Amino acid sequence: MFNNLSKKMKVIWLSSLAGVMTLFFVLGIGFSIPGMGLESLKFINSVEKQIDEKIPKNKFVLDGQNNSFQIIMENGILNTYIADAVSTINFYEQNNDRQDLIEEYSAYAKQWFDKTWGTAIEKKQDVDLNTISHDLIEFDKSVAEKYHNYGYVHTGLAWLFKPGGIKSIFAKATHDDALHQQTTIDQTTYDYLMQYTSQKPDGIKINSSAGTYIVNNKVWFFNVQNNVIVEMIEANIFKNHNLTKSDRPTDITVNDLYHPNFTLGINLAKTGFVFLLVLTPIVFGVAIPMIVLITIKRK
Repeated sequence: MFNNLSKKMKVIWLSSLAGVMTLFFVLGIGFSIPGMGLESLKFINSVEKQIDEKIPKNKFVLDGQNNSFQIIMENGILNTYIADAVSTINFYEQNNDRQDLIEEYSAYAKQWFDKTWGTAIEKKQDVDLNTISHDLIEFDKSVAEKYHNYGYVHTGLAWLFKPGGIKSIFAKATHDDALHQQTTIDQTTYDYLMQYTSQKPDGIKINSSAGTYIVNNKVWFFNVQNNVIVEMIEANIFKNHNLTKSDRPTDITVNDLYHPNFTLGINLAKTGFVFLLVLTPIVFGVAIPMIVLITIKRK
């Protein structure tokens, strides 16, 4: 086939084959990279923007020397972490393991809390609510990876090559959960479904939750924390004693946050799999022998 080709045509063939191989490989990488993780990152960035705008650094700082500091940290703040995790459980679905999940989430939240804030409590160091709020985001990411799906907080490429990742990407349960997570319902309805108590110094305790419609859940959680901040102002435990109820952070709405499209991320990961691990090996398998033959015939 290649015997009668001129040297120029052989170079064109070699270049074309190399180009096709590169194209399929690059497309595979390109489709694989975003996954659900990129959508999560956009959502997280929108939440952190609201944190820095509404709860700016150095404004709401817990006084480590205040007599109530340890009580507030080991009750109110700890329960905030627990509520953050437990609120992702849907109490309105039949689940025989719900109580076990609540206990496991609570234990994990306490473990995270102790590791993060144990030293600060022991040494009576001042703690900024801005720092706590950002750490709660890191905690959210940890909960998502540990109890939900690795793909939520990693690139599609990392998800693809994780043991069991391909099976997870193509699983119907993954798609269904992602669709549920990205769905946004009326915020008033969601708030009504969230049953909880908020008392000093215990903070928030979840009695019943609608689970994680991720945007609705974060709006509810953010705004409930604003009410807790008012209680803290009244208790006079911030270093700035000039704070008043009027300093309560402004509530946010669903329009203030990025609405992630997790199912798009899944579809891109699937496409990346096809290009990278199905089509690319086929193209390489066909092209490499042809390149070898052309190279030999050139000599």
